[in-house]
Amino acid sequence: MPTTTSGQISVTPVRILTSAPLEDIAAALRDARYTGEPGTRGWGSVRDDTDQLIGQVLRNRPTGGRPEPVLESEDYPDQVRARLYWDEPDRTLERVFGVEADSRVTARLRAADITFAEGVEDGEVLGLLGERNDTRLRAHVIPAVEDLLQSVDDSAAVMRDSNDLEFGDDDFFRWILYRATHDPQLNDDLEVVNVRSMSNQDMAYRPTNMSRGVEMDRPELLALLAGTLNRFGPAKFVVWSEALSLRASLEVTASGQFSIYRGQSEYDLALDEEMTHEEEGLKLLQDTAFELLPELKRVHSADSEWRRTNRQAFTQEARDLLRDILARL
Repeated sequence: MPTTTSGQISVTPVRILTSAPLEDIAAALRDARYTGEPGTRGWGSVRDDTDQLIGQVLRNRPTGGRPEPVLESEDYPDQVRARLYWDEPDRTLERVFGVEADSRVTARLRAADITFAEGVEDGEVLGLLGERNDTRLRAHVIPAVEDLLQSVDDSAAVMRDSNDLEFGDDDFFRWILYRATHDPQLNDDLEVVNVRSMSNQDMAYRPTNMSRGVEMDRPELLALLAGTLNRFGPAKFVVWSEALSLRASLEVTASGQFSIYRGQSEYDLALDEEMTHEEEGLKLLQDTAFELLPELKRVHSADSEWRRTNRQAFTQEARDLLRDILARL
């Protein structure tokens, strides 16, 4: 369930080319409110209490709440947030009732929280789309976002080929493995607590997923690190931010897609501080997208020792450890 109030917050970042200011986007969201009419899509508030309804077949659908105005903050970029609602046909139910049947008995309500934030470059907006399923992105989410934007800017376009949060190639994942096992304190603020799992793909596109923890005594990990043609990522890892007082459990892909596991993420609040479930979800998204991931990118890019010596030494270490393990067999 891709909303900020669900247990797992999943996001696909996109680069949006538009001359429309955020105020115009906010107005367009309010004009395209979700009415609950079968077979339609529309927008509501990220604070709508609809999580229990998402994924259900409903004869009576909810109406969307009023999308928020532009959110201005000293800590984050200016942004607009809203919840997109749409009907998703259930093929099994269509076979039972027929494809011409009322969608109130053959379609499930879906939703995704969307954030439009000021981009790094003029004329660009960073879109945080609350969905990682590629079919839903292509069929529902991106078309809805494009229709909304083009209602205020005919030339607006959603670009998936690059975005402000992408890591590029797999070097980040080798680096995060190295830092987690050798030097977890990334800077004065960030620490890698652990790497929970690491996916890998070889040149034959055969995937491998190490999901029982990533340690340097595991032969299968050493074999992958010893090679030069393996592509690492996505990875699941936990980071601690001193500045945010946040332990965040994340999954990150090279393209910048990410998930936040709320049950394993936690703010270290003072005794007199309180945060509702809703507020925590919204803050987790903000802190991950605008603080944690950009800082991880900066630290990785600035780690000259990694590129100069540590990357090659890490590969050689893996080969030596693997050789020792095989010699004991």
